[in-house]
Order: sequence, then C-alpha cells, then structure tokens
Amino acid sequence: METRIACKLIGMAQPNRADACASAHAGSGGKPMRRSTIFPIVLLIFALLEAKNAQAGSAVAIGPHNHLVYSYGHSKKIDEQQALELARSRYGENVRILAASDVAGYGAIAVAHHPNGNWVAGVSLGRPSAADAANRAIEQCRRAGGTDPRVRWRFRG
Repeated sequence: METRIACKLIGMAQPNRADACASAHAGSGGKPMRRSTIFPIVLLIFALLEAKNAQAGSAVAIGPHNHLVYSYGHSKKIDEQQALELARSRYGENVRILAASDVAGYGAIAVAHHPNGNWVAGVSLGRPSAADAANRAIEQCRRAGGTDPRVRWRFRG
C-alpha cells in the first residue's frame, strides 16, 4: 500500500507496481518513498501555503471625485499604507481608507450612479468566492441608493 501511494503522488501509471515504483525512484537509490516520508513533505507544503494566506489582506482607498485605489496580498496594515500612498501619488493628499480587511479571500468593488448625480461605491473584501464578493459589493451600492451597480474590479487578496 505504501508503494501504491508513492506512485500515485508522482502521477505515474501503475501497470506493474514494482516496475513503476522502481523507475519513479531510480534517482533515490531505488528505494521506494515511504508514507512516513511523504506525510511531512505534504504537511510542510500546506503549512507554507496557509502561512502566506494568513498574512494576506486588502485595502481600498478613495480620493477626491470618488477615485478608487486598492492594494491586496499583504498584511492589512501594509495594504492600507500602499493604498494610501498610491492614492496620494495619483490624486493628492485628500484621500482616506474606504475599506480594509485582514481576512484572505476574494474582493470586489462595484460602482453605481446615485439619483443626486454622484457615484456610490460598494466594497466587499475577504469573501470565500468571487461571486460572493461581487454580490455583496453590488448590494452595498444598492443600499447606498445607487442604481444599476456594476462590478468594476475583482481581486483575490
């Protein structure tokens, strides 16, 4: 059973179990990889991926005339700083954070016209799916009085 697991992880067909594993491990001295060796490697890979996602966040800054800038993929604090710096470099000092999250996930920004002639924005961050993020951003626009909201930006952060 250990040999079969090692061969499947490598992705080789197994017409003959011994031959497939012998060729798969030719560079390792012909010894098949044991489950006790595979488990820590797989666990390490998952831990590294999760550690990267644990630090992921996102932030959206708004400037004059409702210009939006976003940053994602870092800690919440860094994303807030980057969004503000980018907004200031493009639109001047009159900028602020509209939304920020330290939860990794999908994000979306929707915009809509308000009946008074202004624009409204809906921001959803840290959602489990892209569709959920888009739906929540659109709903925020509607709650703010926007008509015909459209998702303008999508990202994963």
